[in-house]
Amino acid sequence: MINEIKHSIKSKNSKDLVRCFKSLLSPTASGKIVFLKNHHRRIDYKNPTLLDEKLLTLCAKDYYNNSLITKCADKYAVREYIEEKGLGGILNELIGVYDGTDKIDWNALPNQFAIKCTHGSGYNIVVANKADFNKDEVFAKLNYWLEEDYGIISAQHQYRAIPHRIIIEKYLTDGHGSLPTDYKFFASRGNVICCLAIGGRGEDDEKCFFADKNFDSIPILNNCVDSFNAEKPKEYDKMLEIAKTLSEDFPFVRVDLYETEAGIVFGELTFTPMGCNHNYLSEEAQEFMGSKINIR
Repeated sequence: MINEIKHSIKSKNSKDLVRCFKSLLSPTASGKIVFLKNHHRRIDYKNPTLLDEKLLTLCAKDYYNNSLITKCADKYAVREYIEEKGLGGILNELIGVYDGTDKIDWNALPNQFAIKCTHGSGYNIVVANKADFNKDEVFAKLNYWLEEDYGIISAQHQYRAIPHRIIIEKYLTDGHGSLPTDYKFFASRGNVICCLAIGGRGEDDEKCFFADKNFDSIPILNNCVDSFNAEKPKEYDKMLEIAKTLSEDFPFVRVDLYETEAGIVFGELTFTPMGCNHNYLSEEAQEFMGSKINIR
């Protein structure tokens, strides 16, 4: 903890410093601060109703020292869970797992690949053409991320016990040279609430589309985002079953899947999407989403 605070001071990043001190509080207290800041009222841990309110309640009461949640939040260890569920066939090809950048042979890597740090959110670099990337700059960014304790600075407690590692996976495409559409299934105990499709990834005009189980538009959600009319994936029914299977052990999880030229590929399991701050959703939309999550 002290090293993390020193790191934030040296970086002169006031936001990280505030997050570090906030995380010195108990999980319950830090959740109160997050919710008050984002929703301008006190969180009701006894009777949560909003999407963010329920996610923060779970984070405060269920995710601290929860070995299964920690395992599945780990970008590398989750692969074992997917295998245990009989879904190893949807795992992306793993090029390598590393404890540090000094273990990575940059010259031996293919021209295209994706890099992730395993212990947080947003620690991703998608390399579409290795010649366009400076190895030293990439490694510097990875080393910075490896030094961060994301679970501490974000107060998202499922990340605290995850080993700090790097994984490199196969670069995914939709068969037309573009990144595949990202299908994010919000689910609770094996029941899919909705699917968020994100198209135009890696481009300036990234768009979103919220769909119900039948992949029909949910106006209450799509009115809140820069929406587009996404086409139903060819293997949507299979995706839906995968999301049900991977969510059955959890009161809430977001299951991320891709439809690629090679078929369905697993992305990640996320327990606190958007850091429990879905500020792009209206209060009405938050109520709608929250009503579908069974946290008891």
